[in-house]
Amino acid sequence: MVTFEPGNCLRLPDLPKNLFDILNKASSKAGISRVALVGGAVRDLCFHIFFNGPLPELQDLDFIVEGSASRLAKEIKNYIDHCRLSKWKIYKDFDTVEMKIDGVAVDIATSRRETYSVLGENPAISPCSIEKDLARRDFTVNAIAIDISDLTLIDPYNGIKDLKEKKLNFLSKMSVSQDPTRVIRGARYAARLNFDLSTEALNQVKSTIQDWPWSWHFKDNESLVPTSLSTRLRLELTLLIEKEPIWEALNHLNNWGAFSLIDKKFCFKRSYRRKLSWATKLKANRLIALILLFENPELVGKRLKVTLKEQKLISEAITIENFLKQKNINDECSKWTPLKWCQEIESKNWSTEAIALAISIGVPEWKSLLRWLGHWRLIKSPISGKDLIASGWQPGPLLGAELKRLREVQLKQIMKRN
Repeated sequence: MVTFEPGNCLRLPDLPKNLFDILNKASSKAGISRVALVGGAVRDLCFHIFFNGPLPELQDLDFIVEGSASRLAKEIKNYIDHCRLSKWKIYKDFDTVEMKIDGVAVDIATSRRETYSVLGENPAISPCSIEKDLARRDFTVNAIAIDISDLTLIDPYNGIKDLKEKKLNFLSKMSVSQDPTRVIRGARYAARLNFDLSTEALNQVKSTIQDWPWSWHFKDNESLVPTSLSTRLRLELTLLIEKEPIWEALNHLNNWGAFSLIDKKFCFKRSYRRKLSWATKLKANRLIALILLFENPELVGKRLKVTLKEQKLISEAITIENFLKQKNINDECSKWTPLKWCQEIESKNWSTEAIALAISIGVPEWKSLLRWLGHWRLIKSPISGKDLIASGWQPGPLLGAELKRLREVQLKQIMKRN
């Protein structure tokens, strides 16, 4: 049995002061038999202590309890100064608690078993021991816990061994079929930790996708898709794009054939990196930029249940692309002046983010769109409306027309200079 020295646990940066003591006192008062620290903090701490991995940056702390998480949380309030507690919320449906202590997010959950009556859907849950709770995790390296009463390590699935070998092993032969978002999480961890899927894990990914065990298929109604192939898949992709080394993670998904979970025909090409880089430069939505690379972006967006605003961005970007393709057939766009570009674009009322997305995916004449976005649209009349009113103009349509005329004069000057 491995036991941590107290100092090892305190080497987690920004660990709230006396947190373990507080939890032990509160759990004793609440009649909670065991409390354990789980999740990424334990994985990263073990990797640091045993294998000289980098000192972990504390993002949040996850605890599981054999008993009621909400009862424990209520007792914690009696052992901690009110000023240290900036958030405290109980979710009764799953008996989980979100807290923020000394600015650190602390989540407490009742240890639970999960059973999947329908593959890919949300599981049914029931109380269980800490060891059995760990069995529902995605990878063995994430199924390690520290019992906070005596700082002993709980490692029933040899997560420490896989940490040493830098391998990602699924906890079950059914891991991917039960929850395909675990593949996206695998790409996130592989990119962040510089780990690899084990041979067994990679075979499970490929064989599961090839056999497609889920009741929903690509030809089926998008509204019937299970949550782990829609909403939860989108959430994992968003985390991958926003929080992880994006290129490494996307390359992992491509090498594993995991994009087949979203579109069976999709292959992540080298040029896509440049396109997503443009989306980053232009501060456009990178998830939507990725979706626009799929064969049918609108269907993918609906299936992933992106927001209505994001669905509109997808539709607008496609509209812009189709508009410019049509105009480009006769090489019409190449003859447009800056003034003509402004007139054409601004008459359509396209959003600037949709235009940025169209630029990022490389629509025809994207360079002219970029000039409009970064320069031409920002050109104003040299005389403000306030100055015109001061000189005798009356507010109204005529004033607006004059401001527009003066702006067009400025745009024509650009053409002369070029």
